Order: sequence, then structure tokens, then C-alpha cells
Amino acid sequence: MTKSKLMVTLALAFGIVSACNYSGEVGDKTIDLTGLEVVGTVVPEPPDLPFTGDVLASEAKSILKSDCASCHNAAQKQGNFGLVEDLDALIASQRYVIPGDPENSLLFKKLATMPPGAPLGEKKKKVIENWIAAAKVDEQKVFSSKELLKLQSAYLKTIPANEKKDTRFFSLHTMNNGKYLSTQISTVRKGFFKVLNSISQSPKIIIPQSIAGSNDLLYPVNIKLLGIKTSTFDSLMKEYNPYCLDPAALNEEEKALVSSIGTNCLLIRMDWFTATATLPRLYPKLLGQGETRQELDAQLGVNIVENINNGDVIRSGFQDSGVSSQARIIERHVQSVNGLPYWISYDFKELTGEGNILSRPFGPFLEPDKIELPTDSDGNSTTSF
Repeated sequence: MTKSKLMVTLALAFGIVSACNYSGEVGDKTIDLTGLEVVGTVVPEPPDLPFTGDVLASEAKSILKSDCASCHNAAQKQGNFGLVEDLDALIASQRYVIPGDPENSLLFKKLATMPPGAPLGEKKKKVIENWIAAAKVDEQKVFSSKELLKLQSAYLKTIPANEKKDTRFFSLHTMNNGKYLSTQISTVRKGFFKVLNSISQSPKIIIPQSIAGSNDLLYPVNIKLLGIKTSTFDSLMKEYNPYCLDPAALNEEEKALVSSIGTNCLLIRMDWFTATATLPRLYPKLLGQGETRQELDAQLGVNIVENINNGDVIRSGFQDSGVSSQARIIERHVQSVNGLPYWISYDFKELTGEGNILSRPFGPFLEPDKIELPTDSDGNSTTSF
């Protein structure tokens, strides 16, 4: 049997083809496949058409879906890559697809050997290449420092005088000017809102509003409304923020703004703050926490031992928490200073004996003179038994 006949026979045997009109090549011979339809992951090469714009993107998506998605989808992430059907996410990654630069785009590079055993044909690769070459980064207005200073100064004129010293400005202009995609900027913005409310000691959700004319890049925040002393916040920014201006190198406009708000950290980079504020070294200082968890308990008005012995706690347990290999109990207390919940977790050293919460669903029986509640090296409220 020839190579071509063997391949067609195998294809029929495994149900890869069924009725339609199609002709193509197998091995080095042309065969007539009229009456057969290609299904599954085997699709014909795209025709030679001058795809452009949305049509080109649609054709690229069709190829990626048919030839790559079986291994690289949201549920099946071989190689930890599951974005292949999401063209916007591929572009936003700035790694898998670099707009206008197919040769340096990881997705296009991988097509030399992918899919395994049957790499894309040249026509399909050309469609992907043309799509990446035609992809564009959003056109964004570049904001100069002078423009931002004007926006800040104009905003300060609209708020009461007693709020100016507590107002700090968070900005996304460095990402914008660096040509990051709007989807990437939006992700950092959403992350910033979460971080801001994480450090806030106010029971209300804080949602900052951008300054008009800033293209949603400049956000004033009244630090006092977060329940944080502005002087404490400024001190921490001076210690940790590498982007504060040098007081000796300020121009006249910058000096005027420093005088108005009381700090030389005129613009706090939102990307830096979002990535840094919740790290173990800075986060407890922003919250004004003590050095140990016992100090935190006293600060929040929580007496764990007393609450346990009085039954004033709510507990839930997991034999397989998905966090550690041992059982875990989470325990809810109430802060007497503000009525907000206080959570602590207990991890067990083993799954048997006293560490088996299925046989001891209420966890350890603790007595005031025996309980120990150490804090780990990062200051987390986690206790092991």
C-alpha cells in the first residue's frame, strides 16, 4: 500500500473525514477527496485572500481555534497557556502577541513547531503573521508633567481649603505614556481600587473619581477618609516611594503645588502603589498595626482566648483547604472598636489524631493557660497546632 493510500485509510478508520467536496495533497501525491469533509482539528488551508481589519482577525481566530484551542483553552492550559481564543488577551499580554511585530511575538514563534507533529501550513501561518503585523496599540494622548501639574492645581481650586493637605494624587500616566494597552491600564486601575479599600479603615467602599481632562489617568484621594493619618501616609511614601521629587530640584509650579498639599510626592504612581502597598513590610504600617498579632488584637479590641472560652466565635473547617496540606480551621471574631469581623486561621501539623477535624469538628480544646497564638515571620494571623 502506498503512503498516500495508507494515510487516507487511517483517516477513514478513525473517523477524521466525512462527506463534502474537497481535494488536497497527501504525502507527495495529489488525491481526490471529493465527497469527504474535514472535521475536528484538521481543516483546509485558507484561500489566498487579502484579509484586512476585522476579517483578518476573524480568520486568525478561526485558525487558532481549530488548530490550537484543543490544548490551549481556559480549561486545558497546556504549557500554562490558555489564551489562544482570546485575541484581545493575546495582544494585551505584550508577550504572546506584540502588535506590529510578529517575528518577536511568542505565539508566532511557537507556530514553527506547533501543533506537535503537524505544524501549521504556510498559508495559515501567513494569516497569523499578517494579523499580528496589522494589530495596533490603542492611540493614547501623552501627558507631560506640566499638563498633569495644571490638572492637579485646577482640581485643588474646586475643593475646600481644609481638604487640600489631605489630598494625594495617584496617576497612571507612566503606563499611558509607555504605550500600555487600555486593557492593561484598566487592570491596574481596578487593582488600585481594591488595594485602596484593603488599606482603608472606613466601613464605606471608596471609589475615587478621575480628574476631568485626565483621560481617567489621574485620581485624587482624600487620605483622611481612609482612616489613615495623612502625616503617617506621607512618612511612609517618603520612606518607600522612589518616585517622589527631589525638593532641591523643584521648579516654580512644583513648589507651588508642594506648598498647597504639603508633600513632594506630587504624583504617586498607581502601578507602583498597587504592587507595593500590600507587601508584608508596608501593608501593616499603612494599617497602623502593631509589630505582633497580640498588639493588633489589643488595638482592635479582640480577646481571642476569652472569646473561645465564652463560645463567642464562629468556626468552619477544611480537611483539604487547598492552601496547605493539613487541615485548616477559620475562626470569626468581632472587633469591639468598630464591630467589623476579625478572621484568624489555624493550620494543623498532621491529618491524624488531634489534627483530624473530621473527628474533632470544633478544633482544639483550648484553655487560657495553654493557648499560644504566635505570629509568623510575615505577620500573618496563622497559628499551627
